[in-house]
Amino acid sequence: MQITADDYCFACGHENPYGLRLSGFRMAGERYEFEFTPARHHQGWQGIVHGGIVATVLDEAMTRLLWEQGIKAVTAEIAVRYRKPLPVGTRVKVSAWKVREFSRLVEVAAAVADDKNEYATATGKLMRMDHP
Repeated sequence: MQITADDYCFACGHENPYGLRLSGFRMAGERYEFEFTPARHHQGWQGIVHGGIVATVLDEAMTRLLWEQGIKAVTAEIAVRYRKPLPVGTRVKVSAWKVREFSRLVEVAAAVADDKNEYATATGKLMRMDHP
């Protein structure tokens, strides 16, 4: 299967009018990072960001880390651990790092945190799409 980007990704695409439009991606050593400030329209319970949005930004960080390293991959498995409710309007840093590589899978991890709190972490197994 061919993997191509058309700027319509729900998480990072700027052509998707309903998406998160994440931006500001950068490598910081071995970590891939960006900042995100969830708005009220991202909430589940009043004043708290929906867990699916938190999972989405974690997934995006892990996938984009590999893309940055020249590895085209899709998420095969993700496990999210919610540590604290993320309040709407809180500016957080999302970061991802590689844990280990197998022949077809790459294990990665990610976190959503600010200076005082870690709100969620994730581990994932991403399947290489360029593997024979």
